[in-house]
Amino acid sequence: MRHLSACEQVTAWLSDYLDEDLDTGTAAEVEKHLRVCVRCLALADSLRRTIEVCHAYEPSVKPQPLHPSARAELERAWQKTLAARPIGPNRGT
Repeated sequence: MRHLSACEQVTAWLSDYLDEDLDTGTAAEVEKHLRVCVRCLALADSLRRTIEVCHAYEPSVKPQPLHPSARAELERAWQKTLAARPIGPNRGT
């Protein structure tokens, strides 16, 4: 199994870091890396701005609720898809 580089590891932790969902030790590792890695810092800043834009977004028109018949059709299609999936170790069952 290949070990992750520091940049790969920080990238994997970045969303949790920005959401403040990392333990203090891991968050400190991310911060230490961001102080010395311009590329990861740029990625972190870009992701932070993207999150801010998404949180600020408010659609001008709210979608209408799904009609019950459309909901039922989607449910049937979902159940059919689930039933067609093979059962085995790759599904975790």
